[in-house]
Amino acid sequence: MQPDVAERLVLGTAQLCKEYGVTNRFGPPARREIFDLLSFAWDSGIKRYDTAPVYGSESVLGEFLGAHGVSDVARISTKLPGISNNHEFEKEITFAVKESLRQLGGAIDVYFFHRPEDSSLLLKCPEFFQELTRKYPIETIGVSVYSLSETEDLRSLWGQVAFQYPLSFADRRFEDLELTPGRNYARSVFLQGLLVSVSCLNERIPQQLSKFHKRYHEVLRYHRVDPVSFALTYILNCNMVNYFVIGVERLEQVRKIIATPLLEYSEFQRVAADLPMLPVDCHDPRNWGTGGSKL
Repeated sequence: MQPDVAERLVLGTAQLCKEYGVTNRFGPPARREIFDLLSFAWDSGIKRYDTAPVYGSESVLGEFLGAHGVSDVARISTKLPGISNNHEFEKEITFAVKESLRQLGGAIDVYFFHRPEDSSLLLKCPEFFQELTRKYPIETIGVSVYSLSETEDLRSLWGQVAFQYPLSFADRRFEDLELTPGRNYARSVFLQGLLVSVSCLNERIPQQLSKFHKRYHEVLRYHRVDPVSFALTYILNCNMVNYFVIGVERLEQVRKIIATPLLEYSEFQRVAADLPMLPVDCHDPRNWGTGGSKL
Protein backbone atom coordinates (compact mmCIF):
# COMPACT_ATOMS: atom_id res chain seq x y z
CA MET A 1 0.00 0.00 0.00
CA GLN A 2 1.29 3.46 -0.90
CA PRO A 3 2.00 5.68 2.13
CA ASP A 4 -0.54 8.33 1.09
CA VAL A 5 -3.25 5.65 0.82
CA ALA A 6 -2.46 4.28 4.27
CA GLU A 7 -2.55 7.82 5.67
CA ARG A 8 -6.08 8.35 4.35
CA LEU A 9 -7.50 4.96 5.30
CA VAL A 10 -9.44 4.78 8.57
CA LEU A 11 -9.88 1.26 9.91
CA GLY A 12 -13.51 0.69 10.89
CA THR A 13 -13.99 -1.48 13.97
CA ALA A 14 -17.75 -2.14 14.09
CA GLN A 15 -17.27 -5.72 12.89
CA LEU A 16 -14.61 -6.55 15.47
CA CYS A 17 -17.02 -6.94 18.37
CA LYS A 18 -20.45 -7.46 16.82
CA GLU A 19 -22.01 -9.18 13.84
CA TYR A 20 -22.36 -6.46 11.26
CA GLY A 21 -22.83 -6.14 7.52
CA VAL A 22 -24.76 -7.94 4.79
CA THR A 23 -21.75 -10.05 3.80
CA ASN A 24 -20.50 -10.99 7.27
CA ARG A 25 -20.29 -14.78 7.30
CA PHE A 26 -18.46 -15.51 10.53
CA GLY A 27 -19.49 -12.95 13.14
CA PRO A 28 -16.95 -11.18 15.37
CA PRO A 29 -13.40 -12.57 15.34
CA ALA A 30 -11.72 -14.03 18.42
CA ARG A 31 -9.66 -11.71 20.60
CA ARG A 32 -6.31 -13.03 19.31
CA GLU A 33 -7.52 -12.53 15.73
CA ILE A 34 -8.47 -8.93 16.52
CA PHE A 35 -5.00 -8.19 17.85
CA ASP A 36 -3.35 -9.86 14.85
CA LEU A 37 -5.52 -7.82 12.51
CA LEU A 38 -4.80 -4.55 14.30
CA SER A 39 -1.08 -5.30 14.47
CA PHE A 40 -0.86 -6.05 10.77
CA ALA A 41 -2.79 -2.90 9.89
CA TRP A 42 -0.57 -0.76 12.12
CA ASP A 43 2.62 -2.23 10.71
CA SER A 44 1.25 -1.54 7.22
CA GLY A 45 0.95 2.18 7.99
CA ILE A 46 -2.70 2.44 9.02
CA LYS A 47 -2.83 4.70 12.07
CA ARG A 48 -6.45 5.90 12.03
CA TYR A 49 -9.44 4.13 13.56
CA ASP A 50 -13.20 4.58 13.65
CA THR A 51 -15.09 3.25 16.63
CA ALA A 52 -18.15 3.96 18.80
CA PRO A 53 -19.57 2.81 22.14
CA VAL A 54 -22.36 0.94 20.34
CA TYR A 55 -19.77 -1.08 18.39
CA GLY A 56 -18.29 -2.42 21.62
CA SER A 57 -14.79 -1.98 20.21
CA GLU A 58 -13.49 1.02 22.16
CA SER A 59 -12.02 -1.09 24.94
CA VAL A 60 -10.25 -3.67 22.75
CA LEU A 61 -8.88 -0.91 20.53
CA GLY A 62 -7.66 0.99 23.58
CA GLU A 63 -6.07 -2.16 24.98
CA PHE A 64 -4.25 -2.84 21.71
CA LEU A 65 -2.93 0.72 21.40
CA GLY A 66 -1.84 0.78 25.04
CA ALA A 67 -0.10 -2.59 24.84
CA HIS A 68 1.88 -1.39 21.82
CA GLY A 69 2.67 1.98 23.38
CA VAL A 70 1.11 3.94 20.50
CA SER A 71 -1.93 5.52 22.16
CA ASP A 72 -0.44 8.98 21.68
CA VAL A 73 0.24 8.38 17.99
CA ALA A 74 -3.02 6.80 16.83
CA ARG A 75 -5.79 9.02 15.46
CA ILE A 76 -9.10 7.82 16.83
CA SER A 77 -12.60 8.86 15.83
CA THR A 78 -15.42 7.79 18.09
CA LYS A 79 -19.05 8.78 18.51
CA LEU A 80 -21.52 10.20 20.95
CA PRO A 81 -24.38 7.79 21.76
CA GLY A 82 -27.89 9.09 21.17
CA ILE A 83 -29.03 11.80 23.58
CA SER A 84 -31.89 10.53 25.76
CA ASN A 85 -32.70 13.77 27.60
CA ASN A 86 -32.16 17.12 25.89
CA HIS A 87 -32.66 18.90 29.20
CA GLU A 88 -29.61 17.17 30.66
CA PHE A 89 -27.56 16.80 27.51
CA GLU A 90 -24.48 18.42 29.06
CA LYS A 91 -24.29 15.71 31.72
CA GLU A 92 -24.91 12.94 29.18
CA ILE A 93 -22.25 14.18 26.79
CA THR A 94 -19.68 14.81 29.49
CA PHE A 95 -20.21 11.33 30.91
CA ALA A 96 -19.97 9.77 27.42
CA VAL A 97 -16.74 11.64 26.65
CA LYS A 98 -15.12 10.56 29.90
CA GLU A 99 -16.14 6.94 29.33
CA SER A 100 -14.79 6.88 25.76
CA LEU A 101 -11.51 8.43 26.87
CA ARG A 102 -11.22 5.85 29.64
CA GLN A 103 -11.85 2.97 27.25
CA LEU A 104 -9.54 4.27 24.53
CA GLY A 105 -6.72 5.33 26.82
CA GLY A 106 -5.80 8.20 24.51
CA ALA A 107 -7.01 11.38 22.87
CA ILE A 108 -9.95 11.60 20.47
CA ASP A 109 -9.22 13.04 17.06
CA VAL A 110 -12.87 13.52 16.01
CA TYR A 111 -15.86 13.13 18.31
CA PHE A 112 -18.85 12.56 16.03
CA PHE A 113 -22.52 12.87 16.80
CA HIS A 114 -23.74 9.38 15.92
CA ARG A 115 -27.30 10.60 15.37
CA PRO A 116 -27.60 13.62 13.03
CA GLU A 117 -30.69 14.89 14.86
CA ASP A 118 -28.67 15.38 18.05
CA SER A 119 -26.25 17.70 16.26
CA SER A 120 -28.77 20.54 16.48
CA LEU A 121 -27.22 21.07 19.92
CA LEU A 122 -24.14 22.41 18.15
CA LEU A 123 -26.24 25.29 16.87
CA LYS A 124 -28.09 25.87 20.13
CA CYS A 125 -25.17 25.65 22.56
CA PRO A 126 -21.86 26.21 20.72
CA GLU A 127 -20.15 27.46 23.89
CA PHE A 128 -20.62 24.09 25.61
CA PHE A 129 -18.81 22.23 22.81
CA GLN A 130 -16.04 24.80 22.65
CA GLU A 131 -15.48 24.26 26.35
CA LEU A 132 -15.66 20.48 25.88
CA THR A 133 -12.74 20.51 23.44
CA ARG A 134 -10.76 22.80 25.75
CA LYS A 135 -11.35 20.68 28.83
CA TYR A 136 -10.86 17.23 27.29
CA PRO A 137 -8.39 15.88 24.69
CA ILE A 138 -10.74 16.20 21.72
CA GLU A 139 -9.34 17.70 18.55
CA THR A 140 -12.58 18.25 16.62
CA ILE A 141 -16.33 17.83 16.94
CA GLY A 142 -18.03 16.12 13.99
CA VAL A 143 -21.39 14.97 12.68
CA SER A 144 -22.17 11.63 11.06
CA VAL A 145 -24.90 12.10 8.43
CA TYR A 146 -26.96 9.94 6.11
CA SER A 147 -28.56 12.46 3.74
CA LEU A 148 -27.76 15.76 2.05
CA SER A 149 -30.62 17.45 3.88
CA GLU A 150 -28.87 16.78 7.19
CA THR A 151 -25.83 18.73 6.03
CA GLU A 152 -28.08 21.60 4.91
CA ASP A 153 -29.45 21.82 8.44
CA LEU A 154 -25.86 22.46 9.57
CA ARG A 155 -24.80 24.76 6.74
CA SER A 156 -23.65 27.46 9.17
CA LEU A 157 -21.14 24.93 10.58
CA TRP A 158 -19.56 24.03 7.24
CA GLY A 159 -15.86 24.67 7.55
CA GLN A 160 -15.95 24.31 11.35
CA VAL A 161 -16.87 20.71 12.19
CA ALA A 162 -15.92 17.37 10.65
CA PHE A 163 -18.44 15.43 8.58
CA GLN A 164 -18.73 11.70 7.99
CA TYR A 165 -21.03 10.60 5.17
CA PRO A 166 -21.75 7.63 2.87
CA LEU A 167 -19.85 7.65 -0.42
CA SER A 168 -19.10 4.94 -2.94
CA PHE A 169 -19.17 4.58 -6.70
CA ALA A 170 -22.72 3.21 -6.39
CA ASP A 171 -23.92 6.07 -4.15
CA ARG A 172 -22.41 9.40 -5.19
CA ARG A 173 -24.81 11.85 -3.54
CA PHE A 174 -22.00 13.49 -1.56
CA GLU A 175 -19.41 13.37 -4.33
CA ASP A 176 -19.15 17.10 -5.01
CA LEU A 177 -20.08 18.46 -1.60
CA GLU A 178 -17.22 20.36 0.02
CA LEU A 179 -17.91 20.68 3.72
CA THR A 180 -14.88 21.21 5.94
CA PRO A 181 -11.45 21.21 4.27
CA GLY A 182 -9.26 18.55 5.84
CA ARG A 183 -12.15 17.02 7.77
CA ASN A 184 -14.19 15.07 5.21
CA TYR A 185 -14.65 11.39 6.10
CA ALA A 186 -16.27 9.00 3.63
CA ARG A 187 -17.82 5.79 4.89
CA SER A 188 -19.78 2.94 3.25
CA VAL A 189 -16.99 2.79 0.68
CA PHE A 190 -17.73 -0.94 0.24
CA LEU A 191 -21.44 -0.70 1.22
CA GLN A 192 -21.06 -3.19 4.08
CA GLY A 193 -19.12 -5.42 1.70
CA LEU A 194 -21.81 -5.38 -0.99
CA LEU A 195 -19.47 -3.89 -3.60
CA VAL A 196 -16.57 -6.25 -2.97
CA SER A 197 -18.20 -9.59 -2.11
CA VAL A 198 -19.63 -11.65 -4.96
CA SER A 199 -21.84 -13.79 -2.74
CA CYS A 200 -22.93 -14.42 0.84
CA LEU A 201 -25.57 -11.70 1.13
CA ASN A 202 -27.96 -11.62 4.05
CA GLU A 203 -31.16 -13.29 2.86
CA ARG A 204 -33.29 -10.50 4.36
CA ILE A 205 -31.99 -7.72 2.13
CA PRO A 206 -34.49 -6.01 -0.23
CA GLN A 207 -34.95 -7.71 -3.58
CA GLN A 208 -33.91 -4.63 -5.55
CA LEU A 209 -30.66 -4.50 -3.58
CA SER A 210 -30.03 -8.14 -4.42
CA LYS A 211 -30.67 -7.44 -8.11
CA PHE A 212 -28.32 -4.47 -8.03
CA HIS A 213 -25.62 -6.58 -6.41
CA LYS A 214 -25.93 -9.31 -9.02
CA ARG A 215 -25.75 -6.89 -11.95
CA TYR A 216 -22.89 -4.88 -10.44
CA HIS A 217 -20.67 -7.93 -10.12
CA GLU A 218 -21.67 -9.30 -13.51
CA VAL A 219 -20.29 -6.14 -15.09
CA LEU A 220 -17.03 -6.31 -13.11
CA ARG A 221 -16.57 -9.95 -14.08
CA TYR A 222 -17.20 -9.14 -17.73
CA HIS A 223 -14.46 -6.50 -17.63
CA ARG A 224 -12.22 -8.75 -15.51
CA VAL A 225 -11.84 -6.08 -12.85
CA ASP A 226 -11.26 -6.81 -9.18
CA PRO A 227 -14.10 -5.33 -7.04
CA VAL A 228 -11.76 -4.06 -4.31
CA SER A 229 -9.50 -2.41 -6.87
CA PHE A 230 -12.46 -0.66 -8.50
CA ALA A 231 -13.94 0.58 -5.20
CA LEU A 232 -10.59 1.89 -3.96
CA THR A 233 -9.80 3.56 -7.28
CA TYR A 234 -13.06 5.48 -7.09
CA ILE A 235 -12.70 6.74 -3.54
CA LEU A 236 -9.02 7.66 -3.93
CA ASN A 237 -9.88 9.82 -6.92
CA CYS A 238 -12.46 11.82 -4.97
CA ASN A 239 -10.38 14.88 -4.21
CA MET A 240 -12.79 16.30 -1.64
CA VAL A 241 -12.45 13.15 0.51
CA ASN A 242 -9.68 13.49 3.07
CA TYR A 243 -10.17 10.12 4.79
CA PHE A 244 -12.25 7.01 4.12
CA VAL A 245 -13.50 4.37 6.55
CA ILE A 246 -13.31 0.68 5.67
CA GLY A 247 -14.68 -1.89 8.07
CA VAL A 248 -13.12 -5.35 8.32
CA GLU A 249 -13.60 -8.45 10.44
CA ARG A 250 -10.81 -10.69 9.19
CA LEU A 251 -7.05 -10.31 8.75
CA GLU A 252 -7.23 -11.58 5.17
CA GLN A 253 -9.51 -8.65 4.30
CA VAL A 254 -6.88 -6.19 5.50
CA ARG A 255 -4.22 -8.06 3.52
CA LYS A 256 -6.41 -7.90 0.43
CA ILE A 257 -7.02 -4.15 0.75
CA ILE A 258 -3.35 -3.42 1.27
CA ALA A 259 -2.16 -5.65 -1.58
CA THR A 260 -4.72 -4.60 -4.19
CA PRO A 261 -3.34 -2.29 -6.91
CA LEU A 262 -5.42 0.61 -8.19
CA LEU A 263 -6.76 0.76 -11.74
CA GLU A 264 -5.49 3.11 -14.38
CA TYR A 265 -8.06 5.90 -14.46
CA SER A 266 -8.84 5.34 -18.13
CA GLU A 267 -9.70 1.71 -17.36
CA PHE A 268 -11.76 2.79 -14.36
CA GLN A 269 -13.82 5.13 -16.57
CA ARG A 270 -14.37 2.44 -19.18
CA VAL A 271 -15.79 0.02 -16.60
CA ALA A 272 -17.74 2.70 -14.74
CA ALA A 273 -19.80 3.50 -17.82
CA ASP A 274 -21.41 0.04 -17.66
CA LEU A 275 -22.09 -0.21 -13.93
CA PRO A 276 -25.50 0.32 -12.31
CA MET A 277 -26.11 2.79 -9.49
CA LEU A 278 -27.59 1.92 -6.12
CA PRO A 279 -31.42 2.17 -6.13
CA VAL A 280 -32.60 5.33 -4.38
CA ASP A 281 -34.68 3.34 -1.89
CA CYS A 282 -31.52 1.52 -0.81
CA HIS A 283 -29.37 4.56 0.00
CA ASP A 284 -29.88 4.15 3.75
CA PRO A 285 -28.65 0.79 5.15
CA ARG A 286 -30.96 1.29 8.12
CA ASN A 287 -33.79 0.40 5.73
CA TRP A 288 -32.23 -2.85 4.49
CA GLY A 289 -33.95 -4.92 7.14
CA THR A 290 -30.72 -6.51 8.33
CA GLY A 291 -30.03 -4.55 11.48
CA GLY A 292 -27.26 -2.70 9.65
CA SER A 293 -26.08 0.73 10.63
CA LYS A 294 -23.76 2.78 8.49
CA LEU A 295 -20.35 1.54 7.55
